[in-house]
Amino acid sequence: MANDHNRVPLRKRQISKYSWVLAVILGLALAGYLWQGYLNSGRAVTQPASPADMVDLRDYIPGIQIELVYATENNVYKKPIYDSDQALLRRGTAEKLKKAQQTLQSQGYSLKIWDAYRPPQAQYRLWEVMPDRRYVIDPNQGFSNHSRGAAVDVTLVDLTGQELFMPTGFDNFTAQADRDYRDISQVQADNARLLEKAMVDSGFSSIFYEWWHFNDTDLGQYSVYWPPQAQIP
Repeated sequence: MANDHNRVPLRKRQISKYSWVLAVILGLALAGYLWQGYLNSGRAVTQPASPADMVDLRDYIPGIQIELVYATENNVYKKPIYDSDQALLRRGTAEKLKKAQQTLQSQGYSLKIWDAYRPPQAQYRLWEVMPDRRYVIDPNQGFSNHSRGAAVDVTLVDLTGQELFMPTGFDNFTAQADRDYRDISQVQADNARLLEKAMVDSGFSSIFYEWWHFNDTDLGQYSVYWPPQAQIP
């Protein structure tokens, strides 16, 4: 028993062993964290998709027809109101529009987009030329649901791109543009009802004065979207 004074007590040896194991675990965890940081340092971290994201309809709904009337001179105001012909909507609204498009395609038709997201600045321009609250929201009191990215103006075309016979053209400010339908032909009324049913069944609501206009029923989830660096006129 001459070497008893050199022996390490059993309890101390066990504690030393556990400390070593713990140190290894912590070291591996730290190495993994540092490695992940290194991998992400050279690229953006992908964020999960949100219904509030703004999406480009040309990319999001392949095959859909788009003719943003306010991006051209071919409108009731005879001048471009928009600076871009890019058709944008909230992702949640675009999903509903995609559903309507699929329904109509199965019947041999397609949607044609006349208006989608409307920059708030453009609302002031529209109000200048049409200060009528039946058709244009006064931007001094609020903004159109188009400016939320949660409303869309659409018509129907066949699969060759030919527009169907609808109650009126776009931005027609007569009684024929409303949803009364008694002052138009049966074909026009049937086509308008076909469009309305596909849109309503997909999660939109209609308004009385404009057969082409539809609001996302969940539009309350979205606030007015101001593009980066946008300013109130």
